[in-house]
Amino acid sequence: MLLRRIRAAGFLSFGENMELAVEPGLTVVTGPNGVGKSNLGRCLEVCRAAIGRSADDPAAERLDLYKDSGYQGRSSFEVRPI
Repeated sequence: MLLRRIRAAGFLSFGENMELAVEPGLTVVTGPNGVGKSNLGRCLEVCRAAIGRSADDPAAERLDLYKDSGYQGRSSFEVRPI
């Protein structure tokens, strides 16, 4: 699967909708501390784990790490590869 876009809402520090388009080639994410770079990486990890769940990928086991990752204690969130 080729990732072209990722969307998250209510996940970790992304209270509102966050969407990132990924163009062909190398993508580099930079910015000051506290703007969500690491949480973007966590979004990617959640997507890989969710996709791996249907393919018996061991990465799917990591989904449990994120069950309580709703923004400011929310009980649900959405992370989706598009």
